[in-house]
Amino acid sequence: MIEKLKNIYKNVGPGFIMAAVVLGAGSITTSTKIGATLGYDFFWVILIAAISMAVYMNISTRFGILHNQSILGVIAKKYGRWFSMIIGISSFLAALSFQFDNLILFKAKDGN
Repeated sequence: MIEKLKNIYKNVGPGFIMAAVVLGAGSITTSTKIGATLGYDFFWVILIAAISMAVYMNISTRFGILHNQSILGVIAKKYGRWFSMIIGISSFLAALSFQFDNLILFKAKDGN
């Protein structure tokens, strides 16, 4: 029984982590604030963002299953490790800037 639960956790665990990354506290805070301030006027933006996140996650999952490695691993194998590193670092910096922006907005709202 414990072995079965470990196997389920091993298979489902990464999905929970990715969901937490994609739909983080910044997304929930921003969506709530927009809804409270503007009502349904910008609901279409949240709807498009949610659909885009779902499509991205679906494509990423299919790619990982098909190639049995990350997209950066495939890029490194096909175009070279240096190109893969440039894309990886660029992606990291883009994600970092979004998280930094969420922190700035959260602190500005808080007033500290």
